[in-house]
Amino acid sequence: MKYPLDCEENFEKSFLFWLAKYVKFKLNSLSNKELKNPQALAEVNFALTKGVKNIEELDALAKKARNAGLSGVNTYFNPLKKVFEYLNFYKLYSLKQIDEELIVEVLASVTGALSDASKKNYRIAVINFFDFLDKQ
Repeated sequence: MKYPLDCEENFEKSFLFWLAKYVKFKLNSLSNKELKNPQALAEVNFALTKGVKNIEELDALAKKARNAGLSGVNTYFNPLKKVFEYLNFYKLYSLKQIDEELIVEVLASVTGALSDASKKNYRIAVINFFDFLDKQ
């Protein structure tokens, strides 16, 4: 790993750090054939490289990328934003505390009122994020 899993002073900041890295990875690996504003994408990538202070800033950057034409970013970011918010509720102290059982519990809470297709999308987004972490 280039960075330790718990690379910041607390769980929330470490999770946010990795979430920003993942969003940047997705922005650069998703199809950009619908990209309308390359300058906006460059600005988002630059901001992600500098780092984000909170989930709201990351949310705004994801929206800016979506508005620039990368609509697929929401498929990955929105479920992870919900998971981030729920995991913060648990007051964890380390990313190492996240296990399959906890993710199943969180997904059950987050996706309770969603369609089966949306539940599957949330599950896939979470799996892809943790696969990304495993490869770092």
